[in-house]
Amino acid sequence: MRVKSIPFNMKWNVDDELRERPVSSEEMVEGLNFLMDCLNIDSLSIQTRAKIIGWIGVYARIAKDYHLSTDYLKQAIKLYEDLGDARGAFVQKLRLACTWHWKGKIREAGHLFHQLLQEVEQNEKLDGYRDFLYQHYGKFQLDRGKPELAMNYFREALHIREGKGDQELIETTKKCLHKCREKLRHTEIL
Repeated sequence: MRVKSIPFNMKWNVDDELRERPVSSEEMVEGLNFLMDCLNIDSLSIQTRAKIIGWIGVYARIAKDYHLSTDYLKQAIKLYEDLGDARGAFVQKLRLACTWHWKGKIREAGHLFHQLLQEVEQNEKLDGYRDFLYQHYGKFQLDRGKPELAMNYFREALHIREGKGDQELIETTKKCLHKCREKLRHTEIL
């Protein structure tokens, strides 16, 4: 199953506060219901079940249902860990750290982000996710009032993304850098 096979608009944009926002909240909620219904299919492999549960977790966060997001992401983490899939578990943990960040659970988010920073340093198989981690950790630091630290992580994410050549990812990181520069200018004015 692929996200594109969901018969609802699951697209999102990044707003001025660097949060993902659904293009259509109603369609995203319908898509979440569709995904939850898919979990009732008995023939799903454990890998597909874990993937769908992770999607529910991330889309619930984007739809601002942080409780649902947390529940499903914890389930996805456990499934991926049971499968011995370090990359899958890492992605779900990163999504959970973002959910906690958005929910205002700063201590929990910070602890999980630090754990993920250590994991990415210790496991080269996670290198493909380093830019995502750096960008989300930068957003976390920016919201904590640490724009200089955020800027460092955004720059690292941009460097990696330029190497990947994915223009969409590059643009989201440039938006983060722009927001960070605005905050730094505002701080200098005060």
